[in-house]
Amino acid sequence: MSLESDAYYIIAAQLDASGLRQTDATCRLFKRMNASLWEALGTNAFRGLELPDDGLFEDAARNGLCENEQQCRKRLRVDWRGRFHRFGALVREFRGPFQGPRILEVPNADEVAYGKCFLRSDVLKQDLECGAYFEVEVAKNADNISLSVVDFEDGGKSSVTFGPMTGAVLRETKVLEQPGVVQGAYIQPLSKQGDKFTGHMGLYIKGGEIAFFRKVDDQPWETTGFVSDLSWAEGCRLTPCLAFRDAGAYHVSVTQVGSEPPVMPHRVAGAFKKENWRAFMI
Repeated sequence: MSLESDAYYIIAAQLDASGLRQTDATCRLFKRMNASLWEALGTNAFRGLELPDDGLFEDAARNGLCENEQQCRKRLRVDWRGRFHRFGALVREFRGPFQGPRILEVPNADEVAYGKCFLRSDVLKQDLECGAYFEVEVAKNADNISLSVVDFEDGGKSSVTFGPMTGAVLRETKVLEQPGVVQGAYIQPLSKQGDKFTGHMGLYIKGGEIAFFRKVDDQPWETTGFVSDLSWAEGCRLTPCLAFRDAGAYHVSVTQVGSEPPVMPHRVAGAFKKENWRAFMI
């Protein structure tokens, strides 16, 4: 590699997606050289996020680890820019029947909308400085909406849920299928606020612990702090989801999926003491 190439990579590595797109348009040489930069940018931006049909962002490289010349050529053919934009779009979508990045109508009471991406707890635990953040905006709310993370993908029956209206965090596990019996406990890290929450809410997983966030309209961000670990979860694929208590017209959209929360939460030591959680069964 020449000094000119070294200098280019050092400078271009500081660019964001917009900057890389502009240099891609400059000439074929830069576009070819930028492939590894798109790979690095996506690996950092989507660390710990998995899509059902695509795996982790970096899996495209792991499938061609250059054990021979043919595999090296295969890796070079990966469209890292295209993969970056595909991930950027799909991690913000919901699964069917709420296909797409926003929900405008909920046809039935007690519906659940699951995010398309998984939060991979095993990947996040490998780097204690790495976190995954999922945020939605609620612009219109027909009744009551809550934000959860569940372990159903790997056969689990548990969840941790944040109610932005109540300010409470609930841990729940289904202990009997027939009749449906759920055992749980809750803690109250934030104060209650008015009916029909509108604003932003999010969840953040880092270092094997979970924090939730709330921003009521034009008020400052609030956070529960880290209030639960992941010991309740089966497997490593956690799914963010929204629960709607009633049917009606809503306007809910995924606004951010990435590595940085709006404010960095602190660890709430008291939340990790069992006696501070109030038990319930339904």
